[in-house]
Amino acid sequence: MALADAQTLAIRKFLSKSAYDSEVSPGPPLPKSHPSIPLIFKLHLECVSLYSSARSLAMTSGSARPSSPPSNPDSNAEVCVELRRYLADTSAFHAALAHKWLGVDAGESAVREKGGEAVGWLLWAKKELEDMKEGGLGIAVGRDREKRGRRGRVADEIESVGVFLKHYKKLNDSVSWVFVCVI
Repeated sequence: MALADAQTLAIRKFLSKSAYDSEVSPGPPLPKSHPSIPLIFKLHLECVSLYSSARSLAMTSGSARPSSPPSNPDSNAEVCVELRRYLADTSAFHAALAHKWLGVDAGESAVREKGGEAVGWLLWAKKELEDMKEGGLGIAVGRDREKRGRRGRVADEIESVGVFLKHYKKLNDSVSWVFVCVI
């Protein structure tokens, strides 16, 4: 879990280099200062793997009964449930971000050839993020300020995916229309 959290921080630092350029003109085309998109989605996929592995370990250790009962049996169960929920939520969040960046990669590399692929990845990411927003991603862990921050991050990502989706869908539809008219 610590390795996954550290990698999450590394991704944020990696993306912060182009944050200003992205704020000035959000969405596609990405600024020249933007880091490698394939590296970003591979890092997110690695986070999914690490968080999922940590959750599997937490599930395994939580299912075993301790040899001596703790003084407060409810406290251990609560921590395990919250930890499992945190690991599941963050794994799902990174999976959605990986899908977002896979869509952006397809859209930025060759819209004419992979426009539909970009739209598909981004629709999938948007659906996952909206499900998280409705389900309350990350609400179980942390103080109130941190909870609002995580919810806000999901909302920010939904907005970001929407910007890319709108642009790539428009390009995909116009390229398809031109292709149909030529034939």
